[in-house]
Amino acid sequence: MKELTIRVLIALVIATVIRVGFALVFQGPVYFGGISSGYIEAAKNFLAGNGFTVTVDASKINEPSKLVSVFFYMRPIAYSIFLASVFSVFWNSLIAVQIIQALIGVLNCFLIYLTTKKIFGQKSAEISVFFSALFLPMARFETTLLPDALVGFLLLVGIYFLLRDDFVGAALFGILTGLATEFRPDSVLLPFFILPFLLISRNIRQALTRWALIIVMVALVLIPNTIANYKATNKIIPLGIGNGISMWEGISQFGDKYGTVFGDERAAAVEGYRLWWYPNGVERDQKRFKEAIKIIEQHPVWYVGMLVKRSLMIFTIKGLFPSPVEYQNYLVVHPGASYLSYLRHEPISALLKIFWTLLGWALFILAAMGFFTAMKTKRWRLAFPIALTIFYYFIVHIPTNAEPRYFFPMFGFEIVLASYFISRKTLKHESKILEQQNQ
Repeated sequence: MKELTIRVLIALVIATVIRVGFALVFQGPVYFGGISSGYIEAAKNFLAGNGFTVTVDASKINEPSKLVSVFFYMRPIAYSIFLASVFSVFWNSLIAVQIIQALIGVLNCFLIYLTTKKIFGQKSAEISVFFSALFLPMARFETTLLPDALVGFLLLVGIYFLLRDDFVGAALFGILTGLATEFRPDSVLLPFFILPFLLISRNIRQALTRWALIIVMVALVLIPNTIANYKATNKIIPLGIGNGISMWEGISQFGDKYGTVFGDERAAAVEGYRLWWYPNGVERDQKRFKEAIKIIEQHPVWYVGMLVKRSLMIFTIKGLFPSPVEYQNYLVVHPGASYLSYLRHEPISALLKIFWTLLGWALFILAAMGFFTAMKTKRWRLAFPIALTIFYYFIVHIPTNAEPRYFFPMFGFEIVLASYFISRKTLKHESKILEQQNQ
């Protein structure tokens, strides 16, 4: 037991060094800085007594700038609340935010250990804590100034409580899923995918009662933000806007197609505004959603092909190192260019993308093998919600826009399953060695 504790502590020390190191090297909003800036401004305005507001340019491109202060309804506000909490203690310090997120990342590694131990036992748990500590893509994302950095931790805590298999666990899962949704809205439908786990755990009546409790808890968490958005827009926006424009832009994710474009700035330019979400962002988002659906209905075979491409792309772990030119930006400058052309012009960037893509796929395959291995044992029931959550995150993004960072929260879940597969293979290898020695 003492040796075990030392091993876990060593892994957590390694996790701390790596994550704090990333926070110190990649200081500030160096990854998706445009998104981070909105949260940061809203947090600082709140501390200044101006509410969760941001200053935006609501003018058309051909008109003089028109700066207005609006409630930050474009996105859920939980990350701004988190930033404001840290800023209030550490004098608006972004590096303090990143250090705290790094420490939460270390807690996430320990939680991965606890979850793996609960499902698969000690051997797998030991592997998982070192796996998560050393998995650089997860460590890098955990120190970005983005809400995605905290979603994985919240969801994993929720699943850990759900495994208690009682009403308290269900209630806590609902609350934590609601909190995760307040950081990234893509978690909101997760309870519907968790229902099969509840049904196999208890009789139908008990399962549906716990599921209803989960839904109620999620709703209670989301209601305040929804009310605030309604007051700001006079429309019911559960958390924020962007699904419509994201799906519309996603049509051109691999090159401009059917009158759509990829990228928020380009989308705004098509409409003649400097920003796509202000003014009238709600109406414009709904309009773009209808247009995207119409395109998909008119080109179903093409859309199936798009889903396949996105499936291959979603595990691309970009952002570990800033690349000189992103592939999409390259296509804007060189319309119709092939990936081979991109490889010739930006070899380091392209090779890194290929490597991280293969790494992402390797983790996913190991996780899948872990679950299929668990299916042969009684452990599969506890592993089921882990697999369901991974499946949900895969399914929910493929139809719209497969930005790889959306899948980041699943790294920890994948490591839980992958560690079990690795531990089983390790035990088999050790058994063979013992047999050879005995012979």
